[in-house]
Amino acid sequence: MWRLPWIPRFLYEDLKAEISDLKRERQILYDRLATLGLGGPLFTLPSSQDSSPITEPEEESISEEEQEQIYMASLRPSKRAHYLEWKMNRDRNRVNRGPSVAHITPEPVAKVTAALEQAEQAGKSSAGAEFVKSTLAVFRKKQA
Repeated sequence: MWRLPWIPRFLYEDLKAEISDLKRERQILYDRLATLGLGGPLFTLPSSQDSSPITEPEEESISEEEQEQIYMASLRPSKRAHYLEWKMNRDRNRVNRGPSVAHITPEPVAKVTAALEQAEQAGKSSAGAEFVKSTLAVFRKKQA
């Protein structure tokens, strides 16, 4: 004997509607192919030569909460418990804990600050090309 899976009524109706939409789309495609190959549609009566695309009414968008409720209704109780546990862990890990920054010792900070102050003083004392020449001279001395 066949044991079919249990499907909630609202999911069955959604699947049924989706299947009917797919059948309608298949008929439209067959009509287009028949029109190209045979000169006329198979399923519908020939209509006017209006080449404008068929506009279908937009479907109502389902919110995330509604999607989650539908998903939860389709789960078995054990799977539902696993999903709720996963969701709690995910939400707990989403807590804003602030940036993860390593502690910087004051010694490198002091060196960088001193170098910036020295560069600022050198920039104030000389302008333009002279500053570049003096900076290159200092750089070459450090390399040697």
